[in-house]
Amino acid sequence: MTRTPRRLAAALVGLSLAALAAGDEAKYDLRGPAPKKGQKITQKATFKLKDGKATTDDGTESSTIDIALAGAGEEELEVLAVDGREVTKARLKIAKADSEVTLTAGGKDRTTREKKALAGQTVLVEKAKGKWKKELVGVAKPTDKQAKELDELDTPVDDGLIYPEKKVAKGHKWDVKPEHVTRLLGGNLTGVTGKASGHFRAVEKVNGEECAVIELETDLKGTLASDKKSTVEIKGKTTVHRSLKTGVDVKAKSEGTLRMRGKAEESGKTVETDLRGKVAYETTASVK
Repeated sequence: MTRTPRRLAAALVGLSLAALAAGDEAKYDLRGPAPKKGQKITQKATFKLKDGKATTDDGTESSTIDIALAGAGEEELEVLAVDGREVTKARLKIAKADSEVTLTAGGKDRTTREKKALAGQTVLVEKAKGKWKKELVGVAKPTDKQAKELDELDTPVDDGLIYPEKKVAKGHKWDVKPEHVTRLLGGNLTGVTGKASGHFRAVEKVNGEECAVIELETDLKGTLASDKKSTVEIKGKTTVHRSLKTGVDVKAKSEGTLRMRGKAEESGKTVETDLRGKVAYETTASVK
């Protein structure tokens, strides 16, 4: 039996709609593959705090100054051992780690520039029995500054925990456990609370590489591991372009607000500090 032109047209429309529906249902693994031994990831990052206000109060006198912060870094992480999705041993080459602080008081600016003590160094990090060991390669004894920076140095984390376990389609939204987004606040934070969510918006190519475009919104609070009296609050949005091939964020951009509060003893008085401002953070990464 032959088809009439009308029936043939209807069949073709039906096929087209089915193809579109199938395309809409395409699902993606946002976590991506686990890291591999021998993999090298080079990352560049910039950080800025603007419109900052820093207040100190010793109970009898309070003062506030304007503050601006800027930082830039570049490093290469070489994966030496992996357990499941977790990197348990790595070599970290820190090519660059610079910071700049500008304080404004009485209409006068004072800028201090600093090159971090670990800049130009290579650090070996290894996890054993649940604890991380960090040591400088080729350095018998770190300086006091190097030792402090080593203690605060972020260790590798499985950022895939931020994303859904199963494949999802574009448009998918999900809630993220606060402890899984600790990396967005820095690995030196503990007791992270608040809320975070993700939104898989699109698939785009970056430098010829297919990437998932993901928006993460956060409203979080944590305590500095190195100073239990200091808290950090951050609220904002991060847009990530995550490689579907490697599971690495090839670029990310964050904007939001930051507040850090702490206490310290000075000359027999308890001095409270309060720093707040707008923050912007950008990273790019490549994989070998």
